[in-house]
Amino acid sequence: MKRLIAAVCALLVGVGVSYGGMGVFVSQWSPDEGDDTIGGGAKLELGGDMLGVELRGSYFDEDHLTIIPADVGLVLNLPLGDSPLGLYAMGGASWYFLDSDDVDVDDELGWYAGGGVKLSLGEGLAIFAEAQYRSLEWTAEGDDVDEIEDNDIDYSAMTYNAGLIFEF
Repeated sequence: MKRLIAAVCALLVGVGVSYGGMGVFVSQWSPDEGDDTIGGGAKLELGGDMLGVELRGSYFDEDHLTIIPADVGLVLNLPLGDSPLGLYAMGGASWYFLDSDDVDVDDELGWYAGGGVKLSLGEGLAIFAEAQYRSLEWTAEGDDVDEIEDNDIDYSAMTYNAGLIFEF
């Protein structure tokens, strides 16, 4: 964990803080082996006009399972000329904090990749919508695992986010 924090800090220093933003969003996740769930999150973008680093955290709570992804990744911004509309691609690593009332689960490492569109509304304010594929697999353990069909759980699926970002 200390190595991950040191790597993130070094990456942030290397990229610089010439561009960025802080945002909040609503998120929807529909894994095949779980229930649809609505959550929320926040993100911080730092970097240059074209390439940046993002840190984001989300929160999902479905029946007896809480998932908190903490993400660090890269963002490639693709401006569309002088248009207030811009496209971006993103991808990186996720640390999934998992908690269940029914079975024992360990925190897991995974990844994410996706893209989105951002519309500037004015000086320093934009809305965004994005699609993001999340890779998450874990093994359920404990006394109640006999009640589930398979101990190996795959929650890999698309998530869809929409929100507001304050740019600086």
